Parts: sequence; structure tokens; C-alpha cells
Amino acid sequence: MFSSRLIPQPVMFEKLISGRVTVAIAPDKPGRVAFQGSFYPAKLSNPTCQKTLKPGDICTIVGRESITLLVNV
Repeated sequence: MFSSRLIPQPVMFEKLISGRVTVAIAPDKPGRVAFQGSFYPAKLSNPTCQKTLKPGDICTIVGRESITLLVNV
């Protein structure tokens, strides 16, 4: 029997937080972000965004999907 809890649901944060890109994040390719002294997988929160974030760029963390952070440009 399948449960809807097995499919990660996005959780949006009330407070926006800054992170630093360590591995490039593109519309079709997740990357990684440094945040609170650790590194996390990250992807763009808006799937229609066509911008690529490069290592060293500062991004806004707006939520998470499982352990993957959702970021804005």
C-alpha cells in the first residue's frame, strides 16, 4: 500500500535565509549550497527560471523538499 508521505512535499520557510552556492545550480540540474556550517543539495524553487547559479553566488533559501533546499536567484 502506498502512502502520500512517501512523496516529498515542499515545505516553504516563513523566514528567508541566505546561502552560498558551492556547486552550480541550473534549471535542469541540482547543485549544492553552503548553509549554517554544512552543505546541502539544492535546486531552483521556480522550475521555469532559466538562470544558472554559479559557485560563490549568494542565493535565497525559501524552503526544502526532503533534504534538498529550494533556492531563488
